[in-house]
Amino acid sequence: MEKSLLWKVSGNGVKGDCYIYGTFHLGVKPNDKKLAQYDSVINLCEAFYGEMNLDSVTQNNILKHALLRGRDLESCFKPEDYLKAKDYLQDSFDIDIKDYKKFKPAFVQTMLAAIELMKSENIDDKSFSIDKKLFSLAKASHKKLRGFETDEKQASMLFDESPVEKQATNFVTGLKKEREDTGMMTKLLEYYRAGDLDNLNKLAKESEGVYDMDILLDNRNKSWAEIFADQAPKQSMFIAVGAMHLPGEIGLLNLLKQKGYNVSAVILK
Repeated sequence: MEKSLLWKVSGNGVKGDCYIYGTFHLGVKPNDKKLAQYDSVINLCEAFYGEMNLDSVTQNNILKHALLRGRDLESCFKPEDYLKAKDYLQDSFDIDIKDYKKFKPAFVQTMLAAIELMKSENIDDKSFSIDKKLFSLAKASHKKLRGFETDEKQASMLFDESPVEKQATNFVTGLKKEREDTGMMTKLLEYYRAGDLDNLNKLAKESEGVYDMDILLDNRNKSWAEIFADQAPKQSMFIAVGAMHLPGEIGLLNLLKQKGYNVSAVILK
């Protein structure tokens, strides 16, 4: 697969060319020239699709799926695993696990991944989100703003679909992997900046058992490919979703190829 984060989708009845861009949700900031190029491509399209319509996201819709009901975080773990998690939060983040006692393990795992990223010396800007930036460019150009999912649907998939005990097992597996491969974040950032989707896909495969990839990626990719097939004859689209959604057999790019679309890398200079 060519090294690119931006891909063109054409043919098979699409209304004008469509584009798919793989994002890195936090911390990686393209230079001004690249941002101007992305803005130009957005302006070729009628609609902008993100994972969610960011204008419609509310904290309450996410939290109501992230919170435990009638139990606490400790009850999700085996006793010895809870102690491992407790020590890890304290030693690695100086966080008291009791501060997260009301939350599901998958939510805590997601929060810690973001904190871990923010600690990295290799990020560009802690406050920058390319998803938000591209959304704001599309909004400024008066594009139709759409999301493949609502914030509530995404939170439900991420925090409700897997039993909390399985989430706790994944959490502990992630702690072990973190100790065995301390360079994971460095590799993730390196591959992303190079547009190396093949190696990003390998990292995703290595994360099986840490995250439920069928929930996090595969099922969502299948749903998004169906939405694309429904909307592409009606309007040209610029799509911005996490880069991990693009590669692989059940990646968004391959799913669209299987539906008969032409998918090609766009190399920006």
